[in-house]
Amino acid sequence: MIPRPIALLRVALPLLAIAALLLSGGSCGSSDVPSGMAVSLEERFGSGSFQSGRVDLGQPACRSLLLEGWRALPKGPAARDGALISDAKSSLWLPSIDGAGSILELEVQAMGKLSGGLGFEVLLGGTSLGEVKLKGTRQRYPFEVPSGLLHRGLNRLEFRTVRIDGTKGGLNVRVITAEIRGAGSATGRSTMMRLPAGAQLAASGKGRLELLVQDADTLELVAEQRGEQEALLNLGDQAGREVIVTCWAEGATAQLYGAWRPANVVVVIVDTLRDDIIDRTATPALDALVKEGVRFDKSFSHAPMTLPSHTALFSSRYPHISGIVNNGQVVPKELPLLSDWLGRGGYKTRAVASLGTLWLTEPNQSLDRGFEHFQHKRGNANGDESVPLMLAALDDLEGEQPFFLFAHFADPHEPYRAEVFGDAPGQVLLGGKQVASFHPSDGPHVEIEARLSAGQHRIEIICDELDFALRSVQLRSVTPRRSPLDSTLVVGKKGRPGPRYVIEIDLPQAGNVEFKFWLADVAPSEQVLDRYQQEVVRADQAIGDLVASLKERDLWDNSLVVFTSDHGEEILERGGIGHVHTLFDEMVHVPLIVKLPKGEAWDGMQYDLELQKDLLVRHIDVVPTILQILGQADLPGQMGTSLLEAKARILVTETHAPEAKTDKYACRDDQLKLIYTPAKNLFEMFDVALDPGEKVEIFAERGHERESWQTLLIDTAERWQRDGAIEVDASEAERLEGLGYL
Repeated sequence: MIPRPIALLRVALPLLAIAALLLSGGSCGSSDVPSGMAVSLEERFGSGSFQSGRVDLGQPACRSLLLEGWRALPKGPAARDGALISDAKSSLWLPSIDGAGSILELEVQAMGKLSGGLGFEVLLGGTSLGEVKLKGTRQRYPFEVPSGLLHRGLNRLEFRTVRIDGTKGGLNVRVITAEIRGAGSATGRSTMMRLPAGAQLAASGKGRLELLVQDADTLELVAEQRGEQEALLNLGDQAGREVIVTCWAEGATAQLYGAWRPANVVVVIVDTLRDDIIDRTATPALDALVKEGVRFDKSFSHAPMTLPSHTALFSSRYPHISGIVNNGQVVPKELPLLSDWLGRGGYKTRAVASLGTLWLTEPNQSLDRGFEHFQHKRGNANGDESVPLMLAALDDLEGEQPFFLFAHFADPHEPYRAEVFGDAPGQVLLGGKQVASFHPSDGPHVEIEARLSAGQHRIEIICDELDFALRSVQLRSVTPRRSPLDSTLVVGKKGRPGPRYVIEIDLPQAGNVEFKFWLADVAPSEQVLDRYQQEVVRADQAIGDLVASLKERDLWDNSLVVFTSDHGEEILERGGIGHVHTLFDEMVHVPLIVKLPKGEAWDGMQYDLELQKDLLVRHIDVVPTILQILGQADLPGQMGTSLLEAKARILVTETHAPEAKTDKYACRDDQLKLIYTPAKNLFEMFDVALDPGEKVEIFAERGHERESWQTLLIDTAERWQRDGAIEVDASEAERLEGLGYL
């Protein structure tokens, strides 16, 4: 387990693990730098270099070495240098090329008025170097450093508040520089990585180079290498170890190399696919994927809604932690996402999404952030429409650089299409003349372009045989310029089933006009399961097309493939159809399949995944698993744990108003599930091992068996009610209503 300060280093120093992935072996020693991908440390870290033995906190580059317990400086002259220690334990990294030096000198300044008994203790590598009593002026404080305490590479320096004789008041100290006398002279940069099997590290530059590798837990030296212009390390026997790599380079920026292409990542998510349905439906593509990978039988999502569930998966955070609990919310820019993290690690990032809840009307405000290209067809596209976009993305991804492809399918999200062949009873009339026909049971997107004169025009959408819903409508002029058109729905209400809709527009000038309508019937309850399964079959066929293309392009063997769904669907188990409102297993029990790349680097991981396949796993565990398999550092702040690590896990899942009727939270393990409804102060418990359908409520008899869960759920609900915020603007609410969410 990596201590928190080490984990936080990853935020400031992004990962370069892709540069370490190498299948070939070799002994330590200077040699020609391997060919293949090269990642420049200068490009990755900008001006983030440091000098041996000295950290100047007045330089932004050095501030990147700060870890925890620091506060931003106030605006003004004092903000030009230094950083403030807070009352919490604070620490920073102090680099040393040779581990030499007997004196540590700190330059600090107490800010404002201080009580006489306030000071701080300084620790190096966990060993106390002494305490200082603060003064109100800028001071230098020397500390003796015991022999053997310093490490070559990075050293952890800690500060702890000291209050003498019960002195009160907050610590308010500006640290300006930290310096070890006699620590040698060199500049360097550091990164953190988890070493894959067969790893080699190479550095090149002008002049003398030194490459140091430290254990991330103990900071002890694992390996080192020196060279003139080149240095090469074989770390194949250290596979799986968390390390800090520091490269000291005189006169030039060093580079890290990988002599082979790192694994690609393909994440396939089928919307609204409950786990049990793939065992009751013909899904040959998924069956083939299971044969090559590992299927986790007890996999769960964290919300029965699309955007909250996807955000939880890609950020490895619970919805109430990320703040994304409803569709239509803006995803905070500061929220770490897998797409951005892999992009910074050298991956091309592409996405094709098929459902409008995954993007907002403005770019980079939802899960499209971090993707170089995020494509979508329309509000709810089927697989036949999405696969061509995915294949086009693969055309762009072929090459030496590794890629991350997010492939999202809307099937089998409602409205469930019936694929009716034959006469189309629905008509679209423009000015009383038929311009298109449709069958409501197919959930069609009807697109029309017509040249119209200036003035008023009337559009009628009718179907005498079936009631249908107008799910969404887009009207825009194409010429003389492309722009949205205002319209008035004078008959019918969007989203409400009926036999007829009438739309009126007032065209300010003549030109070509584009009409786009999404129409759908409401499936009779006796047809829902059949239609749902037909959509699952179509999704499976689309996945098969994607897999076939990956294989044809010789990308399959070198790709990590993760398949899952964002949430499930109730199909009359409790008298209803749909999702969002409850947390029973049909809503949150989803499939999860992981297919590893082929090669020595991953051979042992297959066995580790097999050990976990019968245990409860969660969506927040997906990103940690992906990053460990790739040899990448953890996503900053991730809350899940890799599925390569044996661990008993507990599910926390939730749903929230206004989309849900009321907030609900739940905890679940292999035996019991506890559901909490705060508005009613109601707990419900089910023995999911004996009662998988969750029909018999047992809280009165067995609630005492999970008292800690009760406290957790109450605290979570209270914090969310106090601090949480849901913001969905009016235009987005209208769009969500068309998609069937409001």
